[in-house]
Amino acid sequence: MKIGFIGFIGLGNLGVKLAETLLRSGYDLIVRDLNPALEADFVARGAMSAKSARAVAEICDLVITCLPSPTACAEVMEGEQSIINGLSKGKIWLEMSTTDAAEVSRIGVLVRAIGAEPLDCPVSGGCH
Repeated sequence: MKIGFIGFIGLGNLGVKLAETLLRSGYDLIVRDLNPALEADFVARGAMSAKSARAVAEICDLVITCLPSPTACAEVMEGEQSIINGLSKGKIWLEMSTTDAAEVSRIGVLVRAIGAEPLDCPVSGGCH
């Protein structure tokens, strides 16, 4: 399977490093963050940006979230311009946020109901 565009939402302390690795590795990357300066930095280096999490999910085959809390994750996944509203059958949501397993499982059920695939990919040893 060839992955088209990869979406990366959450360019915080850890997310920025992970997204940089994807960009440096030559993947077609679309980024989204609440901080426009972080997005602009990625765009200057060849990434694209999107106006919402929903737009990222509509364009990308794979959407990665790396967010700071369960609350942030729920908003990005289920809010008005959410990833869930942009996902479709066959797409992948890869979760790397600071959240808990129960929340990932809960949202994963919603993702599967669309026909997309949720993947829980916790990370440890943040950038402290």
